[in-house]
Amino acid sequence: GQFSAQVAATLDALRDDASPYRVLLTVEHVACERESEAIVDASSRGARADGGKRQRVNDPSASSMRSVLKALSEPDCRARLERAGLCPPPAGVTPCSASLRASHAPVCIGGRYNKYSREMPQTPWWLDNEKRGISSVQEELQTVLQPAYAASATVFHGAGREDVDVRMLGSGRPFVIEMQEPACLEPGTAVGTPLAELEAAINLASEHVQVSQLRVVPSSSIGDLVREGESEHRKAYRCVVWLSRRVSAREVADKLDGAGEVLLEQRTPIRVLHRRPLLTRPRTVYSMRSELLNGHYLMLDLVTQSGTYVKEFVHGDFGRTHPNVGSLLGCSADILQLDVLSILDER
Repeated sequence: GQFSAQVAATLDALRDDASPYRVLLTVEHVACERESEAIVDASSRGARADGGKRQRVNDPSASSMRSVLKALSEPDCRARLERAGLCPPPAGVTPCSASLRASHAPVCIGGRYNKYSREMPQTPWWLDNEKRGISSVQEELQTVLQPAYAASATVFHGAGREDVDVRMLGSGRPFVIEMQEPACLEPGTAVGTPLAELEAAINLASEHVQVSQLRVVPSSSIGDLVREGESEHRKAYRCVVWLSRRVSAREVADKLDGAGEVLLEQRTPIRVLHRRPLLTRPRTVYSMRSELLNGHYLMLDLVTQSGTYVKEFVHGDFGRTHPNVGSLLGCSADILQLDVLSILDER
């Protein structure tokens, strides 16, 4: 309104709500917090005196702007404030202070990543105040991107995620990484700007992560990415499987390769029960192709519905996933290695 127009005139700048530049003006006075608390407190005491059930809650939000405005809107507010000696308010004896802070909206960088380590999560992983994994995909990218944009922090968004011990191969997984409060815009901010030099720098610096198609993308890409991760894409995997008994190539070909589409009933795996609701989900394994390495080991390529727990399809998770590789072959099975080969059906 009028105030923002005055600020624009003072700064000799045009106001544009669509601009990525932001100016935050903070005006503070030492008496404000005390008066706000007193107003809310007077309102609470008045409600109790009137027989109301409301009680003051001693938390930082009690003097928030919403609480103060609510107290001031009550019909008998003036009378309560007068009884508390708050109306008229005492005259201020010290000037207010003002601070001005300029910033730029986050710059969103999109692309695809490949992860070649079996000891690396997608984002930093902390457990019991201890960092796990050798690094993370986010950290490998931000090592180059954050200083390039002089950003205060980064936020990583992936179209789904693979487990720490699973490699992401093929054409890679789509991602967007936000550069928060960038102070240097030289690498580029216009949507569609390719970032070939930064892409090359990441790929040169990182032994475990490689990126492709790096470019500036609109912030709306984040929502698109989340929906992309939740969509019903098929995914192609490769795993190495151990079997408790010796099997023949013919048996594996008949019972796995020849099974066609396999409909699974998967209860939430034990390993993720602490963060996922207990549900039984129908999932489909569309195809399998096996290569017997020796009597007890085989390499299995499979294409599955999005959201299929592949590890559990192999070992059965104590019967929580059925059928599974072990039940199809009539023995116990376990998974030794797993890779994501590609994400299919992408737009």
